[in-house]
Amino acid sequence: MLLEECKNFLEQALMLTPQHVEQTIDVLTESGMLKVQIESEKKRKVFTAEDGEKLFSFAKFIRDAKSGPNKKLVDSNITNKEMRILLGIVTFTKKLSLELTKTCTIRTEDLSNSLEKMIGVKFDPKALKTAESLGIITLEYEDSHASFIPSDLSRTITNIKTYQKIKRLEHVERSKKYHC
Repeated sequence: MLLEECKNFLEQALMLTPQHVEQTIDVLTESGMLKVQIESEKKRKVFTAEDGEKLFSFAKFIRDAKSGPNKKLVDSNITNKEMRILLGIVTFTKKLSLELTKTCTIRTEDLSNSLEKMIGVKFDPKALKTAESLGIITLEYEDSHASFIPSDLSRTITNIKTYQKIKRLEHVERSKKYHC
């Protein structure tokens, strides 16, 4: 899909300024939601159908965030550090060659011992407790296990992160508008 066509659509459909659309595209790119590529033949900026699916998923996430099941997620105080740890855990499951679309169960001791060595992210059990309170990970305290679906965890954290960035962007825009 052509990036310029997408920008034009966003400007018209959401009544945004070209600058605001550009900033929104930057946030989507930074968060990994959108990967802009250069078309080999015509040298135009494009993004893939997979990115379109991510954007569709994100739009649904935002719609549900207003009053639905995702409201708790976007209203949470999950920190960047916790998000980084949770995304590191997803990368950890990839390195272990676990199935990303099925429930994985990992011992918290393994995360504590190996996450930093394998991924470069220092483990903090608080991230798991926060994720459990949000309903995106299940903790089994007796056996000290964390259970989750890696692809769902990754998508949820990416959606939260992107939502937070866009909200900050909107806040900055509003404060500029009313600042004399």
